[in-house]
Amino acid sequence: MPRPHRPPTALAPRFFPALASKLLLLLAAAFAALPVVSPARAAPDEARPQLWLPTPPGETWIVLQGYACGSHNSWDRYSLDLVAAEGRTYDAPVRAAADGTVFVWVRRSGTLILDHGGGFYTMYTHMASATVTAEGRRIARGEVIGTVGDRGSPGTPHLHFTAFTAEGAWARNRRSVPLAFAEGYTLLESGGCSQHGGTKLVAGGRAPQPADTTPPSLATLAEPLRVSAATAAPLAWPAAADDGSGVAGYRLYLGPDPQGTSDWFVPAPEAATPPLEPGSYLLRVQPLDNAGNAGAWVTMATIVVE
Repeated sequence: MPRPHRPPTALAPRFFPALASKLLLLLAAAFAALPVVSPARAAPDEARPQLWLPTPPGETWIVLQGYACGSHNSWDRYSLDLVAAEGRTYDAPVRAAADGTVFVWVRRSGTLILDHGGGFYTMYTHMASATVTAEGRRIARGEVIGTVGDRGSPGTPHLHFTAFTAEGAWARNRRSVPLAFAEGYTLLESGGCSQHGGTKLVAGGRAPQPADTTPPSLATLAEPLRVSAATAAPLAWPAAADDGSGVAGYRLYLGPDPQGTSDWFVPAPEAATPPLEPGSYLLRVQPLDNAGNAGAWVTMATIVVE
């Protein structure tokens, strides 16, 4: 008589635990062989620059809205809407909160974003104008980058300021961060709506800068300038370049001497001539920077008075 077969269930107590144990060992070996991939993360705190208030130095500004509720409930939760406590808000200068480069300018909303490296950015929104918009242009901390306005949010001029982390060349996955400033203000998350509304903030001056010993430089005009005789005429020339303390202004000489100099000073690359008799004159310019360095006198252009 053939031996009866045991039902399959009789194998389960011994066979399946042994099989499961072997599978677990195989899976563990396979996962151990895989490369370790760290998850994407925001810029670490140590990579973030120290921020200074973007408002005019010495002026008191008030937080109109800050942290949560209102219009700050998305990725830009940790944002401040700032207005001047006294004097003008509209057209007040906006300053870069840290050294960086221009990432993007969005004219419609008056938004300028600066890239500070390491996936860290600052954003200045509702500006009436921007003084620098070229992508990649280097910006020094404290440099004026625009003026306060109400673009994209008409009615109440204010500066909307945000610092955020992001990933990749297109700044994806933006996440705003609670704000702290070098002037001594640390604005923590405390819960509730507009947690820092009404807070008064006073911006400080520039941090100490390395000594600037390099004079500014000038480019000359290729074509002569023609003006009418016996009338004051406007003159303009290319601005000087200075990578240190910045250009303070220009000394001018207008006359026939190829080596002529004078103490005539103007703060911008423009001036008006006095009424001149017909003839040919030389416009010579010497650029000066804020550290007291003087560039060489340059014969900028020939002025033809007709």
